[in-house]
Amino acid sequence: MALTDAGRALADRAGQVPLHIFAATGCPVDELQALRTALGQLRDRLVAAADLPPG
Repeated sequence: MALTDAGRALADRAGQVPLHIFAATGCPVDELQALRTALGQLRDRLVAAADLPPG
């Protein structure tokens, strides 16, 4: 199974989404990394408080 030319073009465009989101934030990399860490910790605490399996 293979992508069509249009599918490859779409995959290339989709691959640029994270870069565009990063640029749109206007935040430095270290700030976004700290935010990601904090959000992960928050998620873990909420999961623990709800006694749900991590995921």
